[in-house]
Amino acid sequence: MALVALLGLAGWRRRMWLLAVAALFVGTIGCAGDAVSGELACTRHSECPGGWMCGLDSTCIPEVGCGADDDCCPGAICFNEWCRPTSFCDLGADPDRPCLQRGFACEVPWNASAELTGAEVVAPGAEGGWCTPMTCEAHGDCPGGFRCTAGRCLGATALPCAGACGSDEACHLPTGRCLVASGCQTCVGDEIRVVTAASPLTALACGADRVECECAPPPEPPSGRPGREPQLVVMGSEAMVLSYEPVYGDLVLTRAPLSDLADQQDAALDGLPAGVTDPLDGYRGGAFEPGPDRGVRPSLTVLGGEIHAVHQDRDLSKARYTRTDALGEVTVSFELPIAGVAGRYSCIAHEPSTGNPVALVFVESDQGASKLVQARASTPEPMGPSDFNVVTVLERELPMRSQDPCAGGCGPLDLCVEADGVQACASLFDSLSCDGPPCPAHHVCASVEAGVEPACLPRVYRAFQGDDIPFGSGLYVSCAANDAQAVASYYDRDVGALYALQWPWVSSTPQLVDGTEAAWDAPDVGAHAEIALSPASATSGIAYWDGTAGALKFAEGQAGAGSWLAATVHADAVVGSSHDLGAWASLAYTGDGEPIIGYSDAGRADVLIASRSASGCWQTVEVLSSGAYATPDIALSDVGGVIIAARELVIDEQLRPQHALILTTIPRPVCSSN
Repeated sequence: MALVALLGLAGWRRRMWLLAVAALFVGTIGCAGDAVSGELACTRHSECPGGWMCGLDSTCIPEVGCGADDDCCPGAICFNEWCRPTSFCDLGADPDRPCLQRGFACEVPWNASAELTGAEVVAPGAEGGWCTPMTCEAHGDCPGGFRCTAGRCLGATALPCAGACGSDEACHLPTGRCLVASGCQTCVGDEIRVVTAASPLTALACGADRVECECAPPPEPPSGRPGREPQLVVMGSEAMVLSYEPVYGDLVLTRAPLSDLADQQDAALDGLPAGVTDPLDGYRGGAFEPGPDRGVRPSLTVLGGEIHAVHQDRDLSKARYTRTDALGEVTVSFELPIAGVAGRYSCIAHEPSTGNPVALVFVESDQGASKLVQARASTPEPMGPSDFNVVTVLERELPMRSQDPCAGGCGPLDLCVEADGVQACASLFDSLSCDGPPCPAHHVCASVEAGVEPACLPRVYRAFQGDDIPFGSGLYVSCAANDAQAVASYYDRDVGALYALQWPWVSSTPQLVDGTEAAWDAPDVGAHAEIALSPASATSGIAYWDGTAGALKFAEGQAGAGSWLAATVHADAVVGSSHDLGAWASLAYTGDGEPIIGYSDAGRADVLIASRSASGCWQTVEVLSSGAYATPDIALSDVGGVIIAARELVIDEQLRPQHALILTTIPRPVCSSN
């Protein structure tokens, strides 16, 4: 019992050394060489000798005291003040994918009892294993977003053990833990000390005397790749692009002279790690840590020679405001005072009467509702959240959602509905027998009980996952303003329709531009919309995607008048073709009031331009047509050319998909005959 007391009171590193002594002590009990001998098999702690406890595998394991999980070895947690081995994956339950996390694989568990008794440790099977980063020999062995570092697939921006190991420690790559390794060699240069795979570690023994280590080359910092969801503007003699950089999670400003669009200079505006404000040697330079994940789907406007932008903080699911001066230097960047999950769909323009910035932000979820809110600045140069006043423009109750609707019991032609507080499967064919008006959005006409007339029952959807397009009204919101008016457009996913608003947006009655307000009627139109004001008249134009037909559409009218003329600009006449035209539409007006639209063929990954002439005819041309481009944005130069920013998909040297920003220009397309 003296050994038990010593193990419980000593520091954890001291306890690990004492555990080796405990192993020798156990050897005298007479159970070596037998994984589950008569003496070590157990069902309760009292069946084990002093200094031992009954483990999860029904064998006696040493008692190791702890106060927190970090007091225990990798592969164990602190439970009731004792370190307990854990098991995180089970090949018997799911042999195809025992570890759901990308880049991880199920490995042999640390089995203290088996090692101490001399039993052979076998590969993980039905008894379970431990999910650890996959082993690798080269970057190509790892999935996208991971790089091979010292034989393990680590996140592309992950420093082993966060670079925090001391001079007497080594990094245990599978867990990111620094372990005492006082007997290891000193590494030279930039090399890092890592625990080798041959180290005789167990979940209850990882003291300095047991750790084997080696020096390994430091991870190669991946280069940043701006270009996702680019937003383009021409300022003087430069093209300036705001985009999201997903490797590090940054909002990036790319500048290029109009005379040479390939001469691009990048600077991170938001998302840098704490303490890094001006990285040297180009974009990020030696700033390796990812920092906060910001810059998702930026929207911008230019006011007083400055760029004002709204974008999403992906870590917090919040909307942010960032402003730069004419040189692209950040002036301020802060979170907007908007409650709920927000920022993935937003736009920014200016109030016509004051010139102050004003934004529209879609709130995906706020206390059971989705919203479109207006964030209006009280000054031309807001310096903090208190300078914005937030009011709700639209609000929509969210439908019912569940992690597992109807316990997964519905067939392919069934929908999960709720009737009298109980979830049940309803056949789609029930709606054929319904009379009366169509059911509202997120309801289905059905009967879940024999002999009961069908009625409109609420659907139960699967809970949102990651980047799922949310429900509600206000998605793909876009806005534009001049000195006389401000206009906005948005997509209502619940009914599949496009709407417009006239300033003041808060008191404006939404105008149906295209589609119907019946939830179950085709077509589904209005996603990927962008609105613009003609400089030649009070006319507004909206370019958008017809999701039903896979076509580019354009509507024009006066937002205040409520009359819109919608027409298809580009559609494939061949039924069932691979063309899907109109996604990520970008709209600009020429000085004479004619629209030019940049858009994607999502089916073939091409970028196209459509231009309307004064006679009313449309000319379409492919600009980027090698099948590797997406998310275009356009702007017009003073000489009449069209500048295009887009995301280029590329394959790196390890045959992994990557992306980059591409800038190019073409003359304005004109109709061959008027």
